[in-house]
Amino acid sequence: GLAERIEVVKGPASVLYGTGAVGGAINVLLPQARFAPGVGFAVGTGFDSAGSGARGSGVINASHGDHALMLGAATARNGDYRAPGGTVAKTGYDSESLIGQYRFRIDAAQQLRLSLQQHTDSDVWYPGSAKTGTPAALGTVTVHSPKQERSLAEIAYSRRSAGAAPLNFELRAYRQEVRRMIDSYASAIGRNNAETDVGFATDGADARADWLVHPAHLLSFGLNGWRMAASPQRYLENNAPLFNNHVRNDPFTDGRIEAVGFHVQDDMRFGALNLVAGLRRDTVKGSAAAM
Repeated sequence: GLAERIEVVKGPASVLYGTGAVGGAINVLLPQARFAPGVGFAVGTGFDSAGSGARGSGVINASHGDHALMLGAATARNGDYRAPGGTVAKTGYDSESLIGQYRFRIDAAQQLRLSLQQHTDSDVWYPGSAKTGTPAALGTVTVHSPKQERSLAEIAYSRRSAGAAPLNFELRAYRQEVRRMIDSYASAIGRNNAETDVGFATDGADARADWLVHPAHLLSFGLNGWRMAASPQRYLENNAPLFNNHVRNDPFTDGRIEAVGFHVQDDMRFGALNLVAGLRRDTVKGSAAAM
C-alpha cells in the first residue's frame, strides 16, 4: 500500500543482487524523505471488488534546511476472493505497515540516512497447500499463519560526486527481524495438528559504488555480508486417534547462515551496441547446534 514504484528485472541478475536473483529481481521502491521545504502529505484509498477489500495509506514529508523526515502508514482488509467459479474460502487477510525515514544533508554531496519499517499480516491461510494429512485420519490439512511480522532498521552514508568521471558510493548497515507463526490445521479434528513459531534475525552490511570511469564504461562494484540466525519452536499432535500429545519437535536449534559476496560489473556502450560484463563470487555457510 505504500509502494511508489515496483521494478521487475527479468532474467539473471545475480551479479548485482546475489545468488537469490538467478531468475530475476523485484525491487519495491518506498517513499523517501525529500529535501522539499515545508510539509507535504499524500493519502490514498482503494476498494477491491473481487475480494470486498478496503485499503488506505498516508505519507507525510517535512523538511527544513539540511533535515528531512518522512512518515507513512498503510492498512488493508482483504476479504475472500471471488473467482468465476465462486468465492475461494480463506483467501482474505489483514495487513498493517509503518515506515519512517530521516535524512541529514552533510553537504551538497554527502548524506546520512536512517530508515525504519514495520509490517504485519494477520490470519493468512494458504488454500493451495491443502492436502490429505499423514495419517489420513487428520482429514485435509491446510497451512495457516495467524501472524507474520517483519521489521527493518537501516543506517546508511552516501556520497555523490560530479565531474567528468563521477564516483558515487553508499555504505549501509541493517538489521531485519522476521517472525512467522505457521500452523497446520486439520479438518477432521477441527484444530491444529502442528504449530511452529519461528523468528529470523539478520544483521548485514554492504558497500556499493558506481563509477563512470569513461563515457563508454560505467563500472559497478561492491562488497556485502550478512548473518541470519533462527531457532524455531514446533509442537506436533501426532498420536492417533486423539492427536492430543503436544510433543515438542523442533526442526533445528540455533541455526545460522553466513554469507559474504563481492561483485563487479562493466556496462559498456559502443554506439548502438550495449555490452554488460559481470563477475560475482559468494561464500555461504550454514550450521546448527542440532537438527
